[in-house]
Amino acid sequence: MDHTLAIKNNYLTIHDHFIPLMLKTEESLLRDRVVKEINPIIWITWHILRSEDMFLSTVVFNEIQEFHKGNWMDKLNVATNHTGTGMSVEEVDTLSKNINIVEMLMYNEVVKNRSLQYVDRSKELGDEEYKSEEDIYQSLHEADVFPEGVKQERAKAYSKYSLSNGIVGILMHGYMHIGQYMLITKPL
Repeated sequence: MDHTLAIKNNYLTIHDHFIPLMLKTEESLLRDRVVKEINPIIWITWHILRSEDMFLSTVVFNEIQEFHKGNWMDKLNVATNHTGTGMSVEEVDTLSKNINIVEMLMYNEVVKNRSLQYVDRSKELGDEEYKSEEDIYQSLHEADVFPEGVKQERAKAYSKYSLSNGIVGILMHGYMHIGQYMLITKPL
């Protein structure tokens, strides 16, 4: 079985189906904190995209994120380049009120296309290729994608996995958050 094809097919379900569906949700469900323990849908969508862009570009391939190449901070109307991990409730709610939905759909396409290229390039990586906690911390520090306490915790967690496992993990990470979307909208 071609595992790369299986990964791509599952991955495309997130970006071609769920993210556009999530962003078409009624405005109050999209931007408001409907369930106290779950961030707004638009924040969840933004977090999926930022995490993927950050992890693949910064941690795995040591390249510039699409977020920076395309001036997405301005386009999305957000005041941070973080992935959202470690944000306060107030920061999450502010971002959720201000983010540009049309541009989010465009950022989804850009991240999707780049990530598919990264999946193809992942064949260059050895199955057991790891990065040290120190190297990952340095990459996260330079990218400034997490608050200080979160950077160290993420560097430690990421260093436990081979780069190829990390790629699969981040590409499937969106499914966990789709579960949150489904709890908010209760579509079943």
